[in-house]
Amino acid sequence: MVVAGVLSVAVIGLTACSSGTSSQPTASKFLDAWAKGEASAAAALTDNPAAAQTALQHWRSTLDVGNAAFTVKSASGSRATYSADVDLNGLGRWRYSGALTLRKAKSSFVVAWSPSVLYPGLVSGQDLSRTRTLPARAPVLDHNGTPLLTPTPVVTVGVETGRVDPATAVPILQRTTGIDPARVTAAIAAAKPGTFVPVITLRRPAFDPVKATLNAVPGVVFQTTTVDLAPTPTFALPVLGKVGSATAEALKAAGPGFEATDNVGLNGLEGLYQKRLAGTPSGSINVVDANGRALRTLFSVQGTNGQAVRTTLDMATQTAAESALVGTPQPAALVAVKASTGDVLAVANTPADSTYDRALAGRYPPGSSAKVVTSAALLQRGLTVNDVVPCPPRAVVGGKPFTNFEGEAPGSVPFLTDFAKSCNTAFVSVSGRLTGQALADTAHNFGFGAKWTLPLAADSGQFPVPGDTAELAAESIGQGRVLASPMTMALVAAAAGSGTWHPPTLVSDPPQTAAASPVPVDPGIDNALHQLMRAVVTSGTGTAANVAGAGGPVYGKTGTAEFGPGNPPATHAWFLGFRGDIAFAVLVEGGGVGGQVAAPIAAKFLRQLPG
Repeated sequence: MVVAGVLSVAVIGLTACSSGTSSQPTASKFLDAWAKGEASAAAALTDNPAAAQTALQHWRSTLDVGNAAFTVKSASGSRATYSADVDLNGLGRWRYSGALTLRKAKSSFVVAWSPSVLYPGLVSGQDLSRTRTLPARAPVLDHNGTPLLTPTPVVTVGVETGRVDPATAVPILQRTTGIDPARVTAAIAAAKPGTFVPVITLRRPAFDPVKATLNAVPGVVFQTTTVDLAPTPTFALPVLGKVGSATAEALKAAGPGFEATDNVGLNGLEGLYQKRLAGTPSGSINVVDANGRALRTLFSVQGTNGQAVRTTLDMATQTAAESALVGTPQPAALVAVKASTGDVLAVANTPADSTYDRALAGRYPPGSSAKVVTSAALLQRGLTVNDVVPCPPRAVVGGKPFTNFEGEAPGSVPFLTDFAKSCNTAFVSVSGRLTGQALADTAHNFGFGAKWTLPLAADSGQFPVPGDTAELAAESIGQGRVLASPMTMALVAAAAGSGTWHPPTLVSDPPQTAAASPVPVDPGIDNALHQLMRAVVTSGTGTAANVAGAGGPVYGKTGTAEFGPGNPPATHAWFLGFRGDIAFAVLVEGGGVGGQVAAPIAAKFLRQLPG
């Protein structure tokens, strides 16, 4: 990858009226051309253009110069002095003073070329060289201090333009590695002859089976290296991010000190904490002899080691979450948190190779999973789990008809059964016991719309004050204008499980400052929520999640959330719950029925958690 920099130039000097009587104009023109990288123009102002052009080009490329500025300090007769301010890509700014010897040639002055033009005291047989070393990248850790990404051998498969026939190579690359043929063909066409064009980077286990096939294709070449990777290619990918060859966008975000040839954090925590994790490079500019032996150091910078980033993620919990989503055909997400603290233990997404983090940043109607919030509001106003609340097949509130999913209508039953069976008509019928403000306030106490300080993009959802009785009824069953991310609903489950809503924490070092304070749930209400949520998995819509284990009983709530213009509308599948101190939420986009789709995923997750 070649990143083109724009050279900024500043050459400041005294103005002379005649080039024939002062050496200053020649000195200024020479330094101006040198600064711009116009080696040919600068060399033409010397008495040895061929040697000067070669040396000036070598100076820029060897020292990896970005911006350069030269200022004429004085010019008198055959001598001019200058100050140099040189930006060394990936190392910093090098400032020094230099001098030019000029001599009269016919009616004007020329620069007398010698190596000392580049730096004072440099003589024939000597050269300037540059060193640069990046420290080892610091790791991203789980909450136990275990690295979540470790150095892993990889192979970058690429092509050498001029040797490769795209019509032959690209179809084979697509068949063996799954690359986008249009993208690769365009990249080859845009590259100069003899350029290495990277196509795809593979882990060794993925590369070895296709090595022989690719090796037989003329112009396909390989580069091996080691980069920090997660245990699997998709492990917590949107959260952790990737480390790889710098893109233009990633290089800009990384800031000064990094070059296009460096491996940098491309996204996720690796990209966000790039400067902290990577540290800063050490390097120097030295005078060397013809054998490359350093004679003296002209410039040096001492780098700093990277610092680890410690997350709240738990390796075992994350592994269980990833495994639970395997085989889910629709986009899905699973979030797990420590109920007593809000620490994020796992964030899993599918499609697993996508960098979109629907688990944190998605916005979906939560449907019946939000009945945990509505129940808390009703319990606060005197409803009990044993009060009879009829569940008819149909109810009309504010002129809007409501029905139960698949037509369930158990009749006159206790509120405990309404919750367990997720009866919409029961909830909308008693929604009139609440004011819109009271329902919205309860939702806010369970984290809807709360301010978070997660380092990555995340959404706490919305639960607006309903505008009328029909909207109040709709919001009481998680529809209307109610939206939530899986993280939002995992924290709702955590509040029900622990008795206190906590803001989420994903990174513990550097410390993450909470933007919202914990909110306690009334103990009596919390006990009632436990009864309601336990009934869901023992006799209600979530029995598929009733997993026995050392972690204790499972508590949960299903959700089947309507969305879109279809008739009937499509539905997202939800299941939120807790077991012990682990709370979680599962979402399957367009998955259908929460109890049939999301609850079994929750069961898989719980079965694979360590005891």
